Amino acid sequence: MAATISRRRLAIEALVTRLAFITRAKDYSTDAGAAIYVGESPKLGPDDAADALAVFVRDDLPAEGEPAITRGATCRYRLPVEIHGITKPQAGISPGIAYEGLITDIKEAVEIEGREPGSPSASIDRSLGAPGTTLPTGLSRGQTSVNYREGGSEILGVVLEYFIEFEEPWGQP
Repeated sequence: MAATISRRRLAIEALVTRLAFITRAKDYSTDAGAAIYVGESPKLGPDDAADALAVFVRDDLPAEGEPAITRGATCRYRLPVEIHGITKPQAGISPGIAYEGLITDIKEAVEIEGREPGSPSASIDRSLGAPGTTLPTGLSRGQTSVNYREGGSEILGVVLEYFIEFEEPWGQP
């Protein structure tokens, strides 16, 4: 029997694929998509990339207003995911503008599938992965936070929260 790849994993991989679009070559403000860490908080040094993302999957919860198991032994739940982004502002760009550029990069990459500069094929997509991986409107945005820069530091940080909604038959992740 082949190992099952869960809907959770497929959705997380699809989210990381979208984040990988974040490069200046694709008309984003940063190159944060070139360095993505999933489930780890790396210690970056002076020789590392100026932009990076870390994706943290949190504990899943029953979908709002629903018991954990609904009709017909189907489980519906929400999976919180935090996307932490860091950047060093380019010369001549104020920290406040750099924060906003990174926030915009993350929102566009996550919320618009297949964004290429001038691409007519890019579309707003509130699902992740192949059809049936998440619910059709199974992606929603939570809180956006800014980690204000410490005096003397060159690094700026932001955190964006998303919720991924799934529905799966009991025992079939």
